[in-house]
Amino acid sequence: MKKYILSFCCSVILLILFSSCSKATTGDIETTLKTNNVKPGEEVIISMKITKPISLYTFETEIHYDTNIVESIDIKNNFNSDNIISETYSVNGLYSIIFNDLESINANDEIIVVKLKLKDTITDTKSVVTIEETAYTDENFDDIYYAGEIAKIEFDIYQEPEESEPLYLSTEKYKIGENDEDTSNYQDGDKYITRVSPNTTSSEFIANLKTNGNITVYKQDGSILGDDELVGTGMTIKVTKEGNTDISLTVIVTGDVNSDGIVDITDLVKVRQQIQQLFDIDGKVTKFDEKQNKAGDINEDLFIDITDLVKIRRYIQQIDIF
Repeated sequence: MKKYILSFCCSVILLILFSSCSKATTGDIETTLKTNNVKPGEEVIISMKITKPISLYTFETEIHYDTNIVESIDIKNNFNSDNIISETYSVNGLYSIIFNDLESINANDEIIVVKLKLKDTITDTKSVVTIEETAYTDENFDDIYYAGEIAKIEFDIYQEPEESEPLYLSTEKYKIGENDEDTSNYQDGDKYITRVSPNTTSSEFIANLKTNGNITVYKQDGSILGDDELVGTGMTIKVTKEGNTDISLTVIVTGDVNSDGIVDITDLVKVRQQIQQLFDIDGKVTKFDEKQNKAGDINEDLFIDITDLVKIRRYIQQIDIF
């Protein structure tokens, strides 16, 4: 009877709290986290051992855990089962062992292993087991040994990262790519963003784009275009988002074949020279590159001809708009 009375005077309290270590020693008891970064539904495993050789008459732990985190608990002892008079555990409460004769323990022998099965539905990412007031009785049966101050054992709970939304770019004002069935959304392989009106500033241009990334407009020399500067043919728009492949498109401003962001007599002359294959100011036959061809092809029929020339002239004269 005396053994039973003494055993209820000893306690180890395990609480699911917050802390910052995975191993702690208080007095003669060392508590170690054996599994870490476990997923919901898996087990957190904690072991307890006595750091010196000893003979035990009683060992008892009181285990409390957060039922919002832990689904079930399993405790295994490493004692001689033939020498155990009583082994009891009440859920979310007392676990005790009482021996018939002295139970010999070697230094650093594992006493018990506690397995806490986590719920599948938890969203917590960290927790802590707190051990306090550890105690046991040895061959000097009248003495009760306490482990000392509180020890805190931290463990991490691994949560699968949420899938990142893929980078996208869309617009209701301009045309992206060459697919006439879907001109509003970027698709892999698209090279150009067209139908940009002359005299469009960088801030106005970006305001008509939708994305979950960051947009930057670069000039032909690689410098960043200022908010109030005009977007010109041949400039590059880049859309970036961490963890995603960047979107890069070349800007085509309708009618702007000299890449200054406006359409004036200079563009009209260049388009006429292209149509007539005339010499430019440097004495070379005018030959547009792909970007200039797209900018000068006002009616988007894949040719630059008199129709496009007339449309540019009428725009300059403020008769029509693009």
